[in-house]
Amino acid sequence: MSFRDVVVGPPLAREAPGVAWPQFDRQHAARHLRRGVPVCRAPEAATVVGEIGEAVFIGAYDNHFGHFAAESAPRLLQSLSEKGGLPFLFTSAQPVDRKAVAPAFQAVTDWFGLAPKQMRFVHQPHRVATLWMAGQGEDVNGPVVSEAYLDLLDAHAASRGVAASRVSGVVYVGRHKLAPRLGGHAGESYLAGCLAQIGVKVLAPETLPLRDQLLAYAGAERLIFAEGSAVHGRQLIGRAAQAIDVLVRRRYWRMAESQLSPRCDALGYIPVSAQVLQFLGQDAKPYVHSGMALYDLEVLFDYFAQIGLDLAQVWQQSAYEAARDRSVLDWIAGLYEPDLPPFARAWNGIGHFERVLTEAGLPHLIPEARQILDKAAWKGVYP
Repeated sequence: MSFRDVVVGPPLAREAPGVAWPQFDRQHAARHLRRGVPVCRAPEAATVVGEIGEAVFIGAYDNHFGHFAAESAPRLLQSLSEKGGLPFLFTSAQPVDRKAVAPAFQAVTDWFGLAPKQMRFVHQPHRVATLWMAGQGEDVNGPVVSEAYLDLLDAHAASRGVAASRVSGVVYVGRHKLAPRLGGHAGESYLAGCLAQIGVKVLAPETLPLRDQLLAYAGAERLIFAEGSAVHGRQLIGRAAQAIDVLVRRRYWRMAESQLSPRCDALGYIPVSAQVLQFLGQDAKPYVHSGMALYDLEVLFDYFAQIGLDLAQVWQQSAYEAARDRSVLDWIAGLYEPDLPPFARAWNGIGHFERVLTEAGLPHLIPEARQILDKAAWKGVYP
């Protein structure tokens, strides 16, 4: 699509990149989609401070790997193949040095071959004489991804030497090396160690270059994700003859189902969470995305047994429980770090965690939780 004389300004939010599309409410494919429908809102009228001749618009600059891979990156391949000689615009809230962009952003744009010299970050309103825009190849929880977009991904992966024919058995992609405050399954590090002992290739994707991650994903006969942003990394490549399973952290959450299903032979969502411990956000409501889940061990063991992996031969319950307890306490401590932005910080006191831990059958952790919040109060971050 192309548009004339469009004002492109700073983003209002990740899902509202700040473009004043003509006849805004009637636009569809040019806008930011989730679940197949436009979710962005029109920016308010603002003073234009500069002019740009001809360019391609991609989306808001984002340092979050999962959101960028799943929401803006699906515009890149078509844009590069059809308009690769033009500047590529990203809106940003602050000035961005294109030679020092966020690692996640750089990894994804490098994978698709977008050179830094082509990028332009717009943090003040600019009028673009001719603005090109590719429709999103796919969007979060949207319709099943098209075969045409998968063809583009397959061809690109092949051109980068990422073949889907090399089978490497079972690969587990975990969250066990992420900061505990980001949420996960309590004791996942212990599970990852057990899986490694019985022959599973265990990956912590944040420790690997993106191409190495994608090589492992493409070559796996069975690819198992701990539910989280790494799932969206699988969207950066196309089809493979494999099974994909997601160990669900947030109950009933079927992350990227319509996007993953056409890429593989079988897709499963395994309900391995018995309960999710949550904290209260700034609005006094439970913050879902960074909760700490407790494994339903019966479901977990049954799943691995069904795919031919016997966890029982290496599992020690006391070691697991120690790892679980440590994870829960580290998670609570991480929620009160002084440098956390307000939206990521816990805004509740010890009374909330006393209830949560008691309901989860972990009342023995309450004394240490009290000590954590006492330290938080001393640092001035206790609510």
